[in-house]
Amino acid sequence: MQTTPKKVLTLAAVRAGKVRVDPVNQLILEALGLRKEGCSTQELATTIKLTPRATRTRLVKLIADGLVLEIGSGPQDPKRRYFLAQL
Repeated sequence: MQTTPKKVLTLAAVRAGKVRVDPVNQLILEALGLRKEGCSTQELATTIKLTPRATRTRLVKLIADGLVLEIGSGPQDPKRRYFLAQL
């Protein structure tokens, strides 16, 4: 008997209410708003003058808050891009 692989759908929860944005995260949002093609982690890190790791940490929070979208082929995709979410 052949089994069909199960499909997994992951949904992100968005916090309700007002989200506080510090000055550095505001710079990230402004940079994303200027580039319709999105930005890589490295591009954003250069813009805000932080390391790529520190930038990814901030992006994770902005994604969780529903302010930024991450587009890539998978969680380990080195070419993933970040976009300003349409609110």
